[in-house]
This record gives sequence, structure tokens and C-alpha cells, in this order.
Amino acid sequence: MEKTRTREIAITAVLTALSIALALSPMEYPFAPLPFLKFDIAELPVLAVSAMLGPVYALLSTVILALSYVPRDPIGALFKFLAILSTALPLSLVTYVGLKSTRKKLIAYFMGIISIVTRSLIMTLANYVLIPILYIPGIPLETVASWFGMNLFTFLGFIFLFNIIQGAINVIPAVTLVLNLPREWAPNWLRSSD
Repeated sequence: MEKTRTREIAITAVLTALSIALALSPMEYPFAPLPFLKFDIAELPVLAVSAMLGPVYALLSTVILALSYVPRDPIGALFKFLAILSTALPLSLVTYVGLKSTRKKLIAYFMGIISIVTRSLIMTLANYVLIPILYIPGIPLETVASWFGMNLFTFLGFIFLFNIIQGAINVIPAVTLVLNLPREWAPNWLRSSD
């Protein structure tokens, strides 16, 4: 048991450190319709932690990564936290569902799709509620949308689309990586007998 916990902590530490390094790198690309939204791959290692080790380690890794954003952009760190957590927690359920399934790979990708959709819904709602409170207090979101030449529905639609793409950029490689790990590195749910 102690050996397993040490292994899980080590995996979480290494992959979270990799996520922080990726977050600090200049490898991010603005989403053309809404340039304040940026594509990056910093979440990928955290999502691998989620798919490998489950919700507790997913939460731990997410919190640590989000804290690394605080010195640069505290409000952005909150949005990043919500985005990663809303992706990581549904994905981490594969560690439970996968134990009981004979189609582990199919289940893993299905949970990945659920996590991407969950992220998109939660982040669209979070942007709708939090932008007028945190970024531009007192200015209606309809006004913000008009600054980008959009109505509110189009603005929120682009936020939803961004999160679908950003989720896929990170979830698909994370799940693929976890499913293709050598047996000795594979998570317990993937190695369990069918």
C-alpha cells in the first residue's frame, strides 16, 4: 500500500511540474474570434494524472497548477482552475468505471468526451456569470460581446466552441497517452482483470 501511494504521489508531482513548465512557456495561441482566450497544452499532464489516478490526485494537481497562474493573473487563475477541474473530475471517473468494464479504451474515450462537454458547459456559464463580476464590474456582458462585434448568444457560443477545442487538444492526447503506457506504468484500472 505504501509503495502504491508513493508511486501515485511521484506521478502527480512529476506530471504537475510538467504542467507548470508548460504553463510558464510562451506556447499559447489566441482564439481568433475572442483573443483573450488562449489555446495551450499545459493541462495535458494534469489530465493524464486524472485518467491514471482518479479524482483526489486530479484535484491536487489542478489546485497546484492553478496556483502557478496566480502571480501572473489571479482572475485568470480562477478561470483556469474552473476549466481544468471541470475537465479533470469527469475524466477521473474512468478510474472507477474502467475497473468494471471489459471495454476499457472505449470507456476512457467516452469519459474524455463527457469531460470535454462538461468543461464547455461549465466554462460558458462561468464566463456568463463571472466576467461582469470580476473583469468589468457593472458592465453587462451584452456590452462586452458588442466590443467583439457580437451579440451575447454568439459571444457565448464562441466561448463554448473554444472550450470544446481546448478540451480536445488536451483530453485526447492525455487519454491516448495513458492507454498506451507500458503495462508496468499503466494505471491500476487499466491493468485490472476483465
